[in-house]
Amino acid sequence: MEILIPLGTMALVLLGLERNARRARRGFPVATSTFTAHDHRDRDAERVRDELRARTPERA
Repeated sequence: MEILIPLGTMALVLLGLERNARRARRGFPVATSTFTAHDHRDRDAERVRDELRARTPERA
């Protein structure tokens, strides 16, 4: 039982170091100069708006 606690602690430390190394290798995504944070949401909103316009009959 005495050996299990240090072994468990070392295993947790190694898993944490592995996770941090994997996260560091992945790095941060690089954005283009024309990228804005809201581009994706704006395109989704435009798509939904266009779909709603296509579904509703036009009033003359």
